[in-house]
Amino acid sequence: MVGKVLSAEWVSTDRIATRSMLKNGRYEALQTPSVHEALDLARSEAPHLIMLDHRGPGRTLLASLKDDVATKDIPVLAVASDQDPEARLRALDAGASDVITRPIDEELLLSKIRATVRRRETAVALAEREATVRDLGFAEPRTLFQPQGRVALIARSLDVARSWREAIQPLAQFHVDVLSDEDLDRSFAGTADVFVVEAFGAAKSFGLTMLSELRSRERTRHADIIVVYDETDPTTAARALDAGANGVIEMGFSPDELIWHLDDHVRAKQKGDQLRATVEEGLKLAVTDPLTGLFNRRYAIAHAQRLVDEALPGRTLGVVMADIDRFKSLNDEWGHTAGDAVLMELADRLRENVRGMDTVARVGGEEFLILLPDAQPDAVKTAASRLCAIIRETPFPLPGARPEISVTISLGVALLQPGEEIGSLIDRADKALYKAKSAGRDTVNVSEQLLRSA
Repeated sequence: MVGKVLSAEWVSTDRIATRSMLKNGRYEALQTPSVHEALDLARSEAPHLIMLDHRGPGRTLLASLKDDVATKDIPVLAVASDQDPEARLRALDAGASDVITRPIDEELLLSKIRATVRRRETAVALAEREATVRDLGFAEPRTLFQPQGRVALIARSLDVARSWREAIQPLAQFHVDVLSDEDLDRSFAGTADVFVVEAFGAAKSFGLTMLSELRSRERTRHADIIVVYDETDPTTAARALDAGANGVIEMGFSPDELIWHLDDHVRAKQKGDQLRATVEEGLKLAVTDPLTGLFNRRYAIAHAQRLVDEALPGRTLGVVMADIDRFKSLNDEWGHTAGDAVLMELADRLRENVRGMDTVARVGGEEFLILLPDAQPDAVKTAASRLCAIIRETPFPLPGARPEISVTISLGVALLQPGEEIGSLIDRADKALYKAKSAGRDTVNVSEQLLRSA
């Protein structure tokens, strides 16, 4: 299972349909028609997301969830009974992270769950890294002036974008720009906190292409993106969310509803910017490896300890130890400048091929540590095998006029066991790495405890 979803719905046929959809998405479904039982399950099971019918007792349940310190941060996907924008807005104002309308489209539901959980996990990961930096004494909490938010509206026709601006401008507490696709090449486009992109009718392909463009550009990569879609075309909304959109909204939205989403996303994006700045400032010299730019051993161990200390019931931590095969021979044959180039290239490949919530650190001369929080046994093994293949399959460039060379790595994998100390966990991963080396290198070895967990 890829995650745990608590569903609180009051009609048995709705629960049956939801269970089937969640099963198809490989989610563990916890279901109940009881408000009290839903609260108990939310506290005891710590689900990744709560899905609730906002009709009737759903309003009471949502209020109780947001008033409880143990459950207030769990994302809630509210289910509305019709296409009424006011009903959606009431659920959002009450604390829901997002809303989906009946009849529920399975593809859109699963995409919304993935996007909502991804957004929450990214925020948590940033906050944990900031806390680790503070614990190490390298940064103080930031008390920065909060700049006015900036929103950019992009549509295939500028008239459409201008009509959106006209509708929301009287309600907006932020600056609103209307951009053409050519404007994205201008420097001010990179200052937007949130982009709203048209992706319906004849502009469907335009919107999805624009989404990819925004996500691929350095200046707009961290911006939040909201895609406007046709309610009769949920597939486009699902594709947008899975391609990196932070939210979707139906065309014909009310100005109040769009304003709610924009306020929410501007706050989230600016908070993320501040957290990233805190981490970058605190870690730049103190806890990063100067050659590769990765975290160093000091940070990695402290961060791993925090992940262990704050792990919720049912959540775990995967550890991968990686070592370059025959690195001394590489240095002897090609020189230390070539060795440094290999270390930097390897660091880039590892960093680019893990999740945003994962941590990669250089903990020795040619040894690397990868932390994978909230990862299941199969996912940890798959991630390690994929990294092994990525290093093996593409030769490494060397400085000067030297030829490219083949490089391989060996990896040892371990999964946190209940009650285990972080030192024991890393030691098991290190022993698994030694076995991988002894078995011929360029391979992955997993600890016996991980095999028993699978």
